Amino acid sequence: MDQEKTKHLEKRKRERIRKKRLRIALAACGGALVCLVIFIGVFYVPDRGAEVTGSSRYTEKEIREMVFGSFADRNSLYLCHIRKTIEPENAPFISSIQAEYVGHSRVRLVVNENSPVGYIQQDGIDYYFDANGMVLEAVKDKNPTPDQEKTESVVSSSAVASSSVSSSSFSSTTKTDYQSLGLTATLVDLNGDGMPETDANGNWLVDTDGDGTVDQTTSGVSLIDIDGDGIPDITQTDYDNAKAAKEEEEKQKAQAAANAASSENTSGNQTTKTEAVQSSSSVSAVSSDAGASSADTEYHPALTDVTRIIGLTDKKLTVGKTVPVSDESVFSTIQALSRLISKFNIHPDKIIFDSDRNISLYYNDGKIKIMLGKDTLLEDKVSKAAAILPQLSGMEGTLHLESYTEDTVNIVFDTTETGDAASESGTSDSGS
Repeated sequence: MDQEKTKHLEKRKRERIRKKRLRIALAACGGALVCLVIFIGVFYVPDRGAEVTGSSRYTEKEIREMVFGSFADRNSLYLCHIRKTIEPENAPFISSIQAEYVGHSRVRLVVNENSPVGYIQQDGIDYYFDANGMVLEAVKDKNPTPDQEKTESVVSSSAVASSSVSSSSFSSTTKTDYQSLGLTATLVDLNGDGMPETDANGNWLVDTDGDGTVDQTTSGVSLIDIDGDGIPDITQTDYDNAKAAKEEEEKQKAQAAANAASSENTSGNQTTKTEAVQSSSSVSAVSSDAGASSADTEYHPALTDVTRIIGLTDKKLTVGKTVPVSDESVFSTIQALSRLISKFNIHPDKIIFDSDRNISLYYNDGKIKIMLGKDTLLEDKVSKAAAILPQLSGMEGTLHLESYTEDTVNIVFDTTETGDAASESGTSDSGS
């Protein structure tokens, strides 16, 4: 009997100990959970708590999206003391983003840009490369050279047949029509393989007929090839909208001209006609500005300060690979030249390297050519060019600095050799 009572007491004792341990464990878990919630709340970084510095080619929103890939990345301690450095995969113009601790819920994102020093144009594609010659990104050229525009003046019948839209819908549509509508490619190549994957609104493209070429967006909108290369460039909706807008613009111009003519006949005052025409121009300008403002809401990397380089190679370029050249020291020259051009604020239309690596800068649509020659005394030459260039406004010719030395007194500007004439032999990206 005593043994049973003893066993019962021991059992109750063990039960009390187990419950006590359970209560302690639950309390510990609860405390840990409360601490975790407080920790997460205190060190959570909202969008407004992430300061972005050093980015000139991506918006702050895009930078934050690159950094805050998961919920853990929102924790300032984890982000700044463990992760520290972020290397975005789909941002070719960024080498890294450094996370710096500012406060419990505040961080500073310092962007280290991998800036392009120039671009090479091939087959209507602009290939941007950095100081090491690495091709960062390929962007469809929205402002083709005159040679390209002439070459692409008419859409071939085979290109029309390859379009996903029936040939009957193109019965009166030519490349000239596309150009007059101001159309540019609106489909997006995400991986740099030369083939579009989405449209400008992010809708994915699909191949509905199994011929290996995308012909519709996932929302069912047909695609059109506007440059005759067999690859669709815009959606049918984009074309229809552009055509309708062009017709409306022509209608407004005709109405404005009729009003101006009527006003002139009535009053006989030429000033009235001029004012009417100016008013019409103002309306067009406002409409154009409104369209530009709308387009600007969708961010694109700012590349207007990057100069086209001609004469480096005639070999096919690929994103992620180095531009194939015979002497890679040319990239150091381009980097130095890019820095000097920015320093003296004389951005040229293009830079041409000839087969002997002589450098020429072109300004005013090719009307002025500045021959720098070899990569010697480059800063002195560019400094002289910057001082002389404003004096050449409205002129045509070639400024000779290729033989410049520290003892040079007179610098020749030859008006008999125009920039246009000199550039005829070097307008293709070739010559390695």
